[in-house]
Amino acid sequence: MSKQSPRWWKAWQRLAPRFIKSGRSSKLDPHLKVVLDDLERQGLACGPLQSWIPTGSQANALQVAQGEMGKLLNPYFKAHEKSLQRVRSLLSSQQVPKILIPIFEANYLHRRPAPYAGIAKTSSGGAGSVGSSGSSPARQKTTKGIKQVRIAQQRLERARLEMPSATDWGRDSDSFLICIDETWPQKGKHGSEGVIAGVVWQGSEPDFDRLPRAKDHRYASLAAYGILEQLFRCPQALPFIMPIRLDDRSGQASQHYDDLLQASIQIVLGWLLPVDGKPASLKIWMDHDSRHPHGYDQTDFFQGLLRGNQRFARYDIQEVSWYDLDRIDSYIAYADQLAYLARESTKNNRALGEVANFKELPGYVPLTMDLVERLKRLEHLEENGDVESFLDLAVQLQKTRMGDLLVEDVRRRLSDRRDLQLRLLETLDRRYQHRSRDLRKLEKAVDVVQRIVSITPEQQGVRARLLSTAVQFQSANYDGDPYRVTELIAQYESIRDEALEDVPDLAVECDLHLAGVAADRLEFDQAILIAEDWAHDERFPFLPRFLRAKVLTTLGRFLAAGGFHEEAEGRLAQAITLMDAAAKALPSLGSWREIPAGYRAHNALDQQADDWYEKLQEAVGNPDDLVTSLIEDHDRRQDRYRHRLILRAMTAYGSDPLLRDATDRYVASREDWTMGEGEPWPEIAFYRACILWNVKETQAASKWFDLALVTLAARHRGVTMQLLTACVGTAAYCCFDDQHFYDEAIEAIEAVGDSLPAAAAMLQALNNALKRPAPHHLLEVQTQMRFHYH
Repeated sequence: MSKQSPRWWKAWQRLAPRFIKSGRSSKLDPHLKVVLDDLERQGLACGPLQSWIPTGSQANALQVAQGEMGKLLNPYFKAHEKSLQRVRSLLSSQQVPKILIPIFEANYLHRRPAPYAGIAKTSSGGAGSVGSSGSSPARQKTTKGIKQVRIAQQRLERARLEMPSATDWGRDSDSFLICIDETWPQKGKHGSEGVIAGVVWQGSEPDFDRLPRAKDHRYASLAAYGILEQLFRCPQALPFIMPIRLDDRSGQASQHYDDLLQASIQIVLGWLLPVDGKPASLKIWMDHDSRHPHGYDQTDFFQGLLRGNQRFARYDIQEVSWYDLDRIDSYIAYADQLAYLARESTKNNRALGEVANFKELPGYVPLTMDLVERLKRLEHLEENGDVESFLDLAVQLQKTRMGDLLVEDVRRRLSDRRDLQLRLLETLDRRYQHRSRDLRKLEKAVDVVQRIVSITPEQQGVRARLLSTAVQFQSANYDGDPYRVTELIAQYESIRDEALEDVPDLAVECDLHLAGVAADRLEFDQAILIAEDWAHDERFPFLPRFLRAKVLTTLGRFLAAGGFHEEAEGRLAQAITLMDAAAKALPSLGSWREIPAGYRAHNALDQQADDWYEKLQEAVGNPDDLVTSLIEDHDRRQDRYRHRLILRAMTAYGSDPLLRDATDRYVASREDWTMGEGEPWPEIAFYRACILWNVKETQAASKWFDLALVTLAARHRGVTMQLLTACVGTAAYCCFDDQHFYDEAIEAIEAVGDSLPAAAAMLQALNNALKRPAPHHLLEVQTQMRFHYH
């Protein structure tokens, strides 16, 4: 930090985003006058900027200058003087007020980083040893076994992504054979769980020329990958997987086999397959067991069960029997493999399930004892108007093809029922206003309603429109796809003033999600301003404490991402205090404290603060206790963000005496590590790879770099997620002489291209590391990833 910095050194970051916004909207930002008056009091002569509204080209020039600032503030960027000259030339050629050039330079000179020298805080060699060439293993070759597994994983992933469309699958078929198997944990804490799975085959008999025979009980071997690949690539076969988890965790799911089997068959025939297809003969074969021996027949029972319901009218049930798969030609072995794919109570099955991403399969349906009855009740939705039950079920089945079919069916049926569409909107409103609302379930419900309601936005009311807007902003943020909501941002700004009058709390939520969209473009100054405007707003003290805490959390996290660590610390500390006070009044808010505490700990790690361990403890509790919990259950959903945080701390300070025992115990449990779903599991996999590399478990590190990339590939990848993929691929290639990692990194870098101007310096650093790969770049890549966990 320069001692000669003027008091107004922050002027660029306070003004540039506002002028960019003013130029793009051709309307003066309402906060500009307040900011300019404040800067005048700090000694900056702002006369030329008063009432200035940039043209479109001037706003673009300011945006480019923002990108150059990002480069200049990157500790690995080298060409500082060339970048400064580009800014001077650009702003001069666009005839922006000349004062903006010294304003830009003052901001840079105050914030410019020292060349990055790595973390070196402990005399014991703890953090200082991480990623350094002195202690790090030399660049490695990936073993043949790991490459074989990777090739099998890649082939399976491609097969899943290239599966034939399930839309109208089987509509024109006049015969079906369904082969079913199941699996249940024998005993213990997972006894309430199980899986029923199967294959629907278009034809009355197996055709091994089209889909070859398979052996059962391949579990997670290389052969299992091949079996699943064959199945996924066969257009005549539709796999289905229905995992079960009883509400009564002490119960035994296997005791309900007959009821669950009947439910699964009805769901396949009545909902997954087209009900208005060609009349078809049907055979159903199951794997035998002690209660259903080879040849056991229940054809008459199932004919009676399905008779009289129009959903099953197309089927002529010819046979429902149990067989020993060694004594009959069938596809039961494929059903066996599918069932074990979803058997998440064992490590190997979870590993294969993660790669196969079975929950994305069109035949995936989470099964419950009452699911069929709930589906049947929806047949009368127009008469009973029970939109509450529909919404609950649609939320439960969201992100499954079954859920999509359900929502599409209801959308079609309610297209002319304005009264029921309004009732859906009223239901959302009640759920939003409920004091103990589950915000995550509410977000899913908003997504469902948005797909059904055809009433014009003007008729929906501002609250419903804002709920929809907030969810879409948050969804774009989750997918790392900030440009998906470009048009929506303009629509939101057109109703924002009305929203502030009628539903200010929801407008604040939308603003904070909008800040997240800006941050996903790596425009942290813009994100900071959105939150800062609320923190300085005269209405801020009158907002609920919980909402004020969310504003300050958002402000603190993006200040940290922008490198303003001391300011971030202050804002996040305030947020924690407010969260604590809000939780005293409403204890259900207690878990939200983890969010600002987690960002505060990340900020301390970024800053290499002396009190990093105290901040870590405040966020995760006793690290030893957390590690014990993670060892017992590595994919504990409720701990996933604390999991990422402690792994990041271990990556940096794993050999520090304060964290050494916890790190050693965590690493010792690596054979039992598993993967969870969604955010932030790609980063958890990445940090596991880094920790393993640091302790010289190099081949295990290669596996976890692979898993991080596989998990990223399985998600919808917007441009920001592509940038994360580029970071992971580059880090892996710097540790391993493996063309696969290089290809992944380059493909992701090319996908980002010029769409993230603020990432230019980061992409340059990644490209430089790929040109001269070496393990010491691992630390460099880790510092680049700050954009994502904030």
